[in-house]
Amino acid sequence: MKKYLILTIFAILALITSQAQKHINRVRFMPDLPTPYCIRDWKQVALDYDNLVFSFQEDGQFFPINKWDNRQINFKGRSFSMVSFIGDPQLIDGDEGINSIAAIVAATLAGIDKSNQNGHNFVEMCQKWFSSDNGTNIYSNRLNADKNWNRLCDWYSSMPNILALQLSDLYPQDKKLREQVLMCADFFIEAADRLEKEDKEGFHDPRRQRDFGAAIAWMEYMAYTITGNKRYLTAADKGMKYVLNSEHNPLYEMLLPYGAFIAGRMNAERGTSYNVDKLINWCFDGDATPRHGWGVIADRWNGYDMHGLQGSVTDGDGYAFAMNTFQMAGSLTPLARYDKGYAHDIGKWMLNLVNNTRMFYPESYDKEHQSSFHWSKKYDEKSVIAYEGVRKWKRGWLTAKSDFRTVKGKVVDNDYRATHYIRETPVLKQKIGEIKNNNLLELEHIWELELPADVRDRWLVMSAELVGPGSGNTAEILISDNPNGNYVKLFDFEKGINDRRPKYAPIPREYKSLYVKVLTSNKSGSQPNTFEVDAMGVSYRTAISPFATGDFVASFVSLINNSTIPIVAYRPEEAATDLGLYGSSHVGILGGIVSTTDVEGILQLDLLKTDYFHPKAYPTYLYYNPYNEAKKITVNTGNNNCDLYDTVTSGFVRKNVRGAATIEVTAKGASVIVFVPAGGKMTQSGKKKLVDGVVIDYGNI
Repeated sequence: MKKYLILTIFAILALITSQAQKHINRVRFMPDLPTPYCIRDWKQVALDYDNLVFSFQEDGQFFPINKWDNRQINFKGRSFSMVSFIGDPQLIDGDEGINSIAAIVAATLAGIDKSNQNGHNFVEMCQKWFSSDNGTNIYSNRLNADKNWNRLCDWYSSMPNILALQLSDLYPQDKKLREQVLMCADFFIEAADRLEKEDKEGFHDPRRQRDFGAAIAWMEYMAYTITGNKRYLTAADKGMKYVLNSEHNPLYEMLLPYGAFIAGRMNAERGTSYNVDKLINWCFDGDATPRHGWGVIADRWNGYDMHGLQGSVTDGDGYAFAMNTFQMAGSLTPLARYDKGYAHDIGKWMLNLVNNTRMFYPESYDKEHQSSFHWSKKYDEKSVIAYEGVRKWKRGWLTAKSDFRTVKGKVVDNDYRATHYIRETPVLKQKIGEIKNNNLLELEHIWELELPADVRDRWLVMSAELVGPGSGNTAEILISDNPNGNYVKLFDFEKGINDRRPKYAPIPREYKSLYVKVLTSNKSGSQPNTFEVDAMGVSYRTAISPFATGDFVASFVSLINNSTIPIVAYRPEEAATDLGLYGSSHVGILGGIVSTTDVEGILQLDLLKTDYFHPKAYPTYLYYNPYNEAKKITVNTGNNNCDLYDTVTSGFVRKNVRGAATIEVTAKGASVIVFVPAGGKMTQSGKKKLVDGVVIDYGNI
């Protein structure tokens, strides 16, 4: 009888906890336990990645991927310069702060002291990305970044400053870095004032990313916690209101999760009432307006769970990105500490994310399901450099197989083979010139293209321009399934307008063959123009799923009216890869947060690791149980006697334990366990519970 009474009490407690939990709507579509279940050792991945990248290896195709930079730009000393993608020719001038500073932050989270690694201070070297040009004190993504105001209101401009603040928290002894990040915070106070003024005047520049307000809120609140200066707190409030005033989901890249977290933290610490539920669901829902379908994947692709990964839920039926996934894990996980109502859904989401993030890495695929198999197999045996993204479906690319006929005009340079790839290095173009015919300057050229059969959608993609001294001219692009048949116009290229984004249009499903014609008639010009084609081909969806790829080998075009069909133009495979340091550099976020327990499927998530500039706190961990029955797990409390407090149930679950201790996590439940010094004095301040003056429970639910 006693046994059943105890079980009943536990069931009631579980029900109360379940009812009290808040919900992230999209998480309900995710499995309790992802399959196949295969957790990588993310800390080891981070350590191996750092070892490879900071070895400054020079031998091998596309090496070095990181090299010493002795130019002394902004920083008077030697720094380092990392490529964004393996095969990126812009090794020095192309290095990005979002990549390089993140590599230092993430490695530190995984346990590496980057201020003294093999005698080098890589933390200090990050000052390379800080400058005071034109009185603008900020960390920039690129050394030659445009500091025009309208260029600064986006994630590219704010993310390096977020990373610099994180670095300052991890290395508080670096006084110069601390001074610089506060100068950055001063600059973004002005940004907050401008955004507030725009909102009051009812003005919104379409170039402005609305979730930029989330970045301001996070950065300014960090500056406030450092200094206590209420100017920063006021600016944080302005940033928070700016993003919450958005009429539509403003998620663009990775800033909004920082806003959701800082709203929860400010509510807990300052007693504000920001709508965390609105913000966090915006991060997941997949209905963002700035980027079609931006949110979190909740889907299974060809036998693999892809749940929890961040990206677009509609682009090609699903397109997940590595950097965004790592960053979202780091920014949102500590929210469970300040608002325990989200403990269950954050725990469930993170279990899926931690398991499925392996799908960004080459070792998860055979050759057919990834774009850069050979390089990774040869040079990255531990599979620590990730693909930028993973698509639900691979896109195919078929190209011209002949210059079928030149009716009018002449081929000036190169033949049809120069149209096969976009923006090669060096760029190859086929150039076809107009000739005079009856006082008119004319051009008419026909290509025959490969055309895939038995596919649902096929699109003609062309990157080209009409150049020369003539004016008022247009190059029309027409297609037919018969070289002598009726041609249908698809689009045109207007003289003097050079748009790097390819143009595209669907090919009728009934076509069995494809002929593409370019046609010009220069009635007003006295000198001939030239039609220059960089790339032309047929983009189509294959049956290969999932497919590890990115935007480097394949140039993607976002559709305005139908974002479910991505249009692609490929670069030569031998010229580059889709393997990106750009995203891989952030892997240490998982390396720092995630540990496994002695029960498969139950993770230990460190809620302090990415909770930057937090007040004094005791070790705090989130545990989520995906099973239908309660599970006992072992936790290591260290050498000091502890009382284990669960914020979810608002009570102690163990008293006076030391070393290995067992706790029970309820079925399909979550626990946020605080390792409190044994026998400490408990006090209450409003909703907050404290032990020996340190908050252990913020009371928010």
